[in-house]
Amino acid sequence: MELAHLEEATAGDEELARELLALFVGQARDIVRRLEGAPPDRERRELVHTLKGSAAAIGAVAVARAADACEAALAAGQQADAPLDALRRAVADTLPAIADLEQRDA
Repeated sequence: MELAHLEEATAGDEELARELLALFVGQARDIVRRLEGAPPDRERRELVHTLKGSAAAIGAVAVARAADACEAALAAGQQADAPLDALRRAVADTLPAIADLEQRDA
């Protein structure tokens, strides 16, 4: 997590930052769950693109990078199992970091 990016995006508004983090957590969990259902590639690309933008907006750099790699593989028609696994791991690693931030700020 790049906290400086989140602070800049929220103009230092801690309440807004908490709201954005909570929205991201819910969205990330939902998208990962939906990707598990092996939707068609077009839907996968849309889901991954959405997650990439949300991650970038809050400074979740590892998730944004993994989503970008996954999106590129899907757009090129390449096998996306490895990039999707990397995306799942990035989300799984980022969510506890966000939970730690939320506890610290509570």
